[in-house]
Amino acid sequence: MQAKVEAELAARTTFLAVANEFIEMMEREAKGPVTFKKARRFHDLLDSSIGN
Repeated sequence: MQAKVEAELAARTTFLAVANEFIEMMEREAKGPVTFKKARRFHDLLDSSIGN
């Protein structure tokens, strides 16, 4: 049971780290404001479903 909990926690942490890194990359590359807004919206939607 402990291994399952640890695996789920690692998966959540991984998603959050990758998503934040992707959005930061979009900021650095100066993507358009609409693209950035959509990315942030999807991040927020998925973060509440997948984990924080």
